[in-house]
Amino acid sequence: MRLHVRTDRPLLRTAPACTRHLLTSMVLPDRRPGDTALRPERPAVNVALVLDRSGSMGGEKFALVREAAAQALAMLGPRDRFSLIVYDNVVDVLAAGAAADESNRRLALARLGEIDARGSTDLASGWLTGADALRAIAAFTPVNRVLLLTDGLANQGITDPDRLVQLAATVKADGIRTSTFGVGADFDEELLRAMAEAGGGNFYFIEEAAAIPGLVTAELGDVLEVVARDAKLVLVTPPGVTVTTPQRWPVRQQGSAVHVELGDLAAGQSLDVLLALRFPEGEAGIGLRVGVGFADADNAHLVPVETVEWRYADPAAVESQPRDVEVDRATAAAYAAQARAEAVALNRQHRFDEAAARIVSVAERIRRYAGDDAELHAIVRDLAVEQREVGESALSAVDLKKKMFLAHRMQASKDEMGRSRRKR
Repeated sequence: MRLHVRTDRPLLRTAPACTRHLLTSMVLPDRRPGDTALRPERPAVNVALVLDRSGSMGGEKFALVREAAAQALAMLGPRDRFSLIVYDNVVDVLAAGAAADESNRRLALARLGEIDARGSTDLASGWLTGADALRAIAAFTPVNRVLLLTDGLANQGITDPDRLVQLAATVKADGIRTSTFGVGADFDEELLRAMAEAGGGNFYFIEEAAAIPGLVTAELGDVLEVVARDAKLVLVTPPGVTVTTPQRWPVRQQGSAVHVELGDLAAGQSLDVLLALRFPEGEAGIGLRVGVGFADADNAHLVPVETVEWRYADPAAVESQPRDVEVDRATAAAYAAQARAEAVALNRQHRFDEAAARIVSVAERIRRYAGDDAELHAIVRDLAVEQREVGESALSAVDLKKKMFLAHRMQASKDEMGRSRRKR
C-alpha cells in the first residue's frame, strides 16, 4: 500500500496567509500483511443488528428486514459474535453476544420470525441496548459495530438529537462504531447522518424497502473485510500551519502531529482524502515541508511517509503557477458536497435565502479557478440547479433525504449507494 499525495499549487504568497489543498489517495490491500489466500486472518467481528419493528415497519418492510438479518448472520464465521435486537416502544433482545455458530443463528432467526411490527419508536433504547450487548465483550473483539435500522422518528425515550449524537460519540470512544440505515420518507435524515458520523460508522438512505437486504449485507461485508482498524493519516506540519477538511473526517492535533481519523478501512477500499492547509505569511524563497503518513491500530501497514513541499514566491510567480486539475476537481466536489449538506439543513428550516446563498458562495469560488475545465464547469452548473431547488421552496421529505445522502456519500468517499469504493 502506498499513499499518492499531490497539491493544487506548490507556490505560496508571502502575504496575507493563504490556503492550499492536499489530495491524498490510497487503495487498501486485498488482505492484511501476512495473510494468504489459504489462511485469511481477518479480525473477529462483534456485531449487533438493531431493527425497528414499530407499526410503520409492517408488511413487506419487516419481511425484508428478516431476510436482511438472515443474510447478514450467514456471513459470520465461528469466531464472530452477534446480537439481535428489535425495538418499538419496548426493546426485545433476541440474542446477545452469541457465538455465530449455526445453532445460535438458527435460534435467533426463529425468534425474529415470531416478531410482528407494532408500537412507536424508542430508537435510543434499542440502539443503546445493542451497544451494551457489544460492550460486554468488546475488549476481546477487534471490530465492534452496531447496525441500526429505522423508518421513523425517535418519539419515545431519549429523543433530543444533540443528546443522541453525543451518545454516539461516547459509544465510539468505547470502541463501538454505529452505522445507520434510514428507510422510506419519514425518518430524520439529519439525526441518522449525524449519529453515524459521530459514531464512526456509515449512513445509508434506503428509498425502496427492496434494497434493505443488499445494503445491510454490503455494510456488514465491509466490516468483515476490515484490514486497517482505526486508520488515520498523520501529518507533520511546520509551526503556524493549520489543517482542516471539508469532508467528514475528524481532524485532531496530537502534539506536533495532526491526525485525520479515517475509521475502519476494508480490503481493496479506495479512498480520497482532501485537506485544506492554511499557511502563515512568509518570506519569498522559503520552503515549507509537510510529511504525510498512515497509521492503524494494529500497526499492520508499513507505508512510506510522503513529503510535499511548498515555497513562498513573489506575486507574479504565484499568480502564473500551474494548477493540478485533478486536485481542483476533488476540491470543488468536496466543497460542493459540504455546501449541499448545509443548504439542505437550512431548507429544512425554511431558511431559503440562506440556503441559496450558501450554494452561490461555493459556486462562485469554484468558477474563479475553473478555467476551461469541463468537469469543473459541470459542478458549477449543478450547483446553479441546487440553488434554485433549495432557495425557492421547501423540499419534499424524500428529496431532503436524497440530497443529504448524496452530500454524505461524497464527503465520505463512497459510491452512489453509500458503499465503500473498491479499486477497479
